[in-house]
Amino acid sequence: MKKFILIISLLAVTNIFAQNKNSVYNYDYNYANKMARLWIDFDIIAEYDFLEHKLFHKDFTLKDGYIFKTTNDSLVEIGFYNTEQFIANREIYEMKYPAAGRIAIRKKGDKTWIRVNTKQTTVAFIESADNIPEMVQFWAITTALQRELFHRERRLYQKATSTNITVNTATSL
Repeated sequence: MKKFILIISLLAVTNIFAQNKNSVYNYDYNYANKMARLWIDFDIIAEYDFLEHKLFHKDFTLKDGYIFKTTNDSLVEIGFYNTEQFIANREIYEMKYPAAGRIAIRKKGDKTWIRVNTKQTTVAFIESADNIPEMVQFWAITTALQRELFHRERRLYQKATSTNITVNTATSL
């Protein structure tokens, strides 16, 4: 019995220390204004506009393919991005955007990809993303979020168009 308890406690301790230290971002989506909010521990980190594919972070903004940093109440361009590359501070990051599967990012030249996992109301990186800047992380998160929200909108539209309303027009005497 002691061996059994010892083995279970060792497995529990190993599981606690082996957990990923990445941040898990919770999100909610407002169907009326097509905005999603990302937060950690009830502190809103960013807002994402689904229609215009814009991210408004507290430190930076990703908008129209450019990266802006807010300084003295004005936006200063510090880099640019597209669906495949993110270039900021003279560093290049790549995104793998598969038709099926998870979106992944890496610094150009690295061998390992860091995948983004999207669940019902959370977004997180599967592998450790400590060596990736926060701007690049949010570039991947918004792309994964855009894909998830697109599927939600499509399911909602399919539900709305598949609803049949029938009216009985027979006359009774």
